[in-house]
Amino acid sequence: MSSQAECVRCAELWRAYGVATNEHVRLLNEQARVAGVNTDRFRELDSLCEPAAGRRDAARAAIETHLAAEHAEPAQRTMTA
Repeated sequence: MSSQAECVRCAELWRAYGVATNEHVRLLNEQARVAGVNTDRFRELDSLCEPAAGRRDAARAAIETHLAAEHAEPAQRTMTA
C-alpha cells in the first residue's frame, strides 16, 4: 500500500475529478449568466448540467473506491457541488 502522496492512480483520479467539477461549475455559471436573457441557451445548458453533475459524482466515487481498496481508508469528504 503506497501513500496517497505517492500514488499515481490517486493523482489521476483527483485530476479527473477536478476536470469534471470545473466543467460542471462552468456550465452552472454560464446558465446563471443567461437566465432571463436567453431562454433557449438556458434550456440547452439545463440539459447539459445533469450529465456533468453525474460525471463529477462518478469521478468522486472512483476516488472513494480507490482509497478504500488501495489505501484502506475512507475518502476525506469535501464540500460537494
